[in-house]
Formats: sequence, C-alpha cells, structure tokens
Amino acid sequence: MEVNIVKFFQKASCSFLDGVNSVITVIGETSMLFMLFVAIYLCYRKEFAVKYLFFFMLSGLINGAIKSAVARPRPYTYDGVLDVRHTTGYSFPSGHSQNYALQATLIGIEYSKYEKRNSKRWILYSSLIVVGLLVAISRIYLGQHFLTDVLVGLCLGTILAFGFETLFNLIPQKFKKIVTTQSVLLGLIPIAMILIVIIEYLNLGSESMLDMFYTYLAIYVGLVVGYSVDKAYINYKEDAVWYVQLCKIVIAVLGIVTLSFAFDWVSNQVVRNFYFYLTSTLYVTLVLPLLFKLIFKDKYLKQEKVKVVKNKKNKKDKENINQEDSTDIVEVEFEKENN
Repeated sequence: MEVNIVKFFQKASCSFLDGVNSVITVIGETSMLFMLFVAIYLCYRKEFAVKYLFFFMLSGLINGAIKSAVARPRPYTYDGVLDVRHTTGYSFPSGHSQNYALQATLIGIEYSKYEKRNSKRWILYSSLIVVGLLVAISRIYLGQHFLTDVLVGLCLGTILAFGFETLFNLIPQKFKKIVTTQSVLLGLIPIAMILIVIIEYLNLGSESMLDMFYTYLAIYVGLVVGYSVDKAYINYKEDAVWYVQLCKIVIAVLGIVTLSFAFDWVSNQVVRNFYFYLTSTLYVTLVLPLLFKLIFKDKYLKQEKVKVVKNKKNKKDKENINQEDSTDIVEVEFEKENN
C-alpha cells in the first residue's frame, strides 16, 4: 500500500523535479540546522541557540533509537521505487521531517513570545507548515521514506519541541540562576563518555547511527569549550546594526565552507563529519566571537544604540513642545473670546 504511494509521487519523476526536491530536502538535514544555530548564536541570543542545539541533539538521539528498534527498510529497497537521493540507515521515522518540525516549532514558540500581533504570527506559522509539508513530500518523492515515516516524524518533532520547552519552563528561575547553561553542558560530559563506550564496544547501531552520534558529540564538545571560554573571557555581545549582522553571517558561512573543503580528503565519513563539526563549532563559538569583538567593538555598537536612543528622545521632546505650544494657543484664543 505505502509502496504504491511512493510510486505515485515518483510518476512525474524528471531531472527538474529531482533537483527541486533534492534542494528542499536539505532544509531538514543536520547541516542546515547547524547553519541556523550559527545565525542564532552570532546574531540573536546565545542562550537560545544553546537550548535550540541541545533540544535538536536530544531529538536526533530519540529518532536514532526508534529507527534502530523498528529497523524498517527504506522504500528504495522495494522493486519499482527509484533511489533519487540515496540515504543510508532505516526509514521509520523520518529524521528530516522530525528535524524540521522541531526547529520550526521552536522558532514559532520563540517568535510568539515577542510578536503579539496575531496576523504576523499566523503568517509565520502558515509559512513554516507549508515548508514542512514540502520537506515531507520531498522525502517520499526521493524514495527515502514512506508516508507514515514522514507523518510520524512531523508529529514527533512537534511534540518533542513543545515537551522540551514545557519541561524547560517548569525549572524554577532560582535553579536556573544556580545551575547555569555552562555547568549543565560540562556535567553532561561523563554521560557522553559512557555512551561512547556502550556504542563503540558493544557494536550497537548502524553506520548512519554512529555517524549521527559522533557528529552530535563533536558539536557538543565544541560547544562546551567555545561557550565556556566565551563566558569566562570574551563576553561576546550578539546585538549589532543590520549590516554588521550581515557581515557576521557572511564571514561565518565562508569559514564553514572552507572547513568543509579542508576535510574532503578524509575518506571515512564518520571521521570526516566528527572533525568538521568539531572545528566548525569551535570556529563559531570561540574564534568568531573573539574576532567580532575585535573588529566590531562594543563601544562602536553602543554608540549606534545611543544615537537611536537620542533620536527617540529628541522626537519625544519635539512632540511635547508642540503639544505645549498648541495648549498655549488654545488658552490665548479662549481669553480673547472672554474679553
């Protein structure tokens, strides 16, 4: 039944649609989610970026555990199904769909905290839902997932995002002040080491599962080191004027692309991804904050903010003066009429 659904989507298969769906499916990949983390960390808020990345890695581990337990073959293993863009590992549930649903839900929750106008919120929500459906369809079209894979992936990602966010909000504010993000990250190191021993020496999980685990481990180690050093010594500020933010993104992307080419010579994908994500995370959380603090100095950014504040004050002062002048005119005219 579900094989026929995949074949139905592939009836219109052509090089153009292959290319379009191959581009759309990238939205749910680890590399794209990592780039979103980069933008959030450097330009929006570091604490939210760390929380976002932590939730994403937890969701990925849950997805990998379910895949290993269910062990459902991918659609392209069946006769008559095209393998347009090959993916290793098991099929259920869809990691791409789950990844996208998680990040879209977290973005929606964060946006709703600051945007109170329902019209703008619903425009964002609708856009996120449409993109999510396109990602799910692309996974079916490419022959990598069944319909139930993507539906469960979308639902699971959404549920996990709300669940993680709810649990995080239940933590008392006093406890959050005592147990900082930095201390939580450092405290998880022993757990990560235990997981390495279990997975490596007991030969658990497929190659794709190992690749995912070591990728997350690399990101986690880089985040612990970079975030800790930044908090202790650099104290990088995310706020800046829009053209400075744009420069940050361009520099970050160029550096990450360069690192990607630098590790192309490594033949083992697991090893390559480990070193690439380790160096990329250190580059984003340690090197770039130090570089940006030297280039875009805090004093310069504060001056920009001061100018904005002064302009607002001047406008308010002018409005107050105009109001006072108008009341004086009304009072004079009233006196004339009485005379």
